[in-house]
Amino acid sequence: MPALSLSLLGPCSVKLDGRPLSSFRTKSVQALLFYLTCQPENSHQREHLMTLLWPGLPQQSAQANFRQTLYLLRKAIPELPAKNGEGLVPFLLIDRQAVQVNPSGKYWLDVLTFKALLAGPHERWSEAAALYRGDFLADFYLPASATYEAWVLAQREELRRRVLETLKALAANELSQNNTQAAEGYARRQIEIDSLQESAHRQLMEALARSG
Repeated sequence: MPALSLSLLGPCSVKLDGRPLSSFRTKSVQALLFYLTCQPENSHQREHLMTLLWPGLPQQSAQANFRQTLYLLRKAIPELPAKNGEGLVPFLLIDRQAVQVNPSGKYWLDVLTFKALLAGPHERWSEAAALYRGDFLADFYLPASATYEAWVLAQREELRRRVLETLKALAANELSQNNTQAAEGYARRQIEIDSLQESAHRQLMEALARSG
């Protein structure tokens, strides 16, 4: 497991070197960490990040908040092991215009692994489903920013849709092979996530009926 690991599907958990990271001073630091690590391929403009975290705040105040937030995040996670195995690299790449997670750094995030597994062969979809412990950022809120909460909600709905589709496909595959116990498990998991899934109820009834 990489030095930094983040689990955001369900209750949030951040670990550094295997230990829970609890040195965040503000919720804005956590919010920035989650936003950047979920989109490591993007270079994010400072102005956008300030608007995301402190919408409506005067520019000078937002800039001061952002500088402090960046400082605290870099202090909490200064470096990461390099992907090529050659020493350490800075966690963040920062210039006057933008901020980005260093693409040379190695870390693990359940959201990225979940998406990567679903993009791969069907045989690994069950691994993706197992990563989904609950809704994205289920216990994290940034009440001062409706903009950030809107981003969280969009991610939450998309990830929930994808896991439900995956579980439905897994249940259907197990039913086709008459593996009723496994199919029942996948159907029940769908219902736990969304009790209004009619197709999941049908799959569950079919699995139970076949098993007697």
